[in-house]
Amino acid sequence: MQVPIGGIAVATPPEVLTTLLGSCVGMVVMDPKNHVCVLSHVVRPHGAGPGMGPGAFANLAAPRARDLALQSGADPRQLIVRMAGGGSMGGLETTAIGRRNAAAIKEEFKGSVRQVLMHALHGIDSNNFELPLY
Repeated sequence: MQVPIGGIAVATPPEVLTTLLGSCVGMVVMDPKNHVCVLSHVVRPHGAGPGMGPGAFANLAAPRARDLALQSGADPRQLIVRMAGGGSMGGLETTAIGRRNAAAIKEEFKGSVRQVLMHALHGIDSNNFELPLY
């Protein structure tokens, strides 16, 4: 299942969630024991507004992703957050939006999940982020 820019989706095996990342961060909230996963395509660290998807802003996407995972059968004690993306496109990013997105996500989950893992963050090109759920 392809998650669009600013989107959010929940899946269980055998589904695979994918999204294309540049300076945005792919935020995954998962319970590996119960095989529940939520992927958000985070565009900005903070905000709200019409025209943006439910996964666009870290401050709104993080609690929404956690809620979706729990509603889908995740155990709150087993939740892990994984992140990827946040690249500086062409190496010229002056706003450090990827780093700010990742920092905002970490802050939103501080003390409320078992672990926060970062994978392939802050590179210089776009990435296709694919997460098998098995």
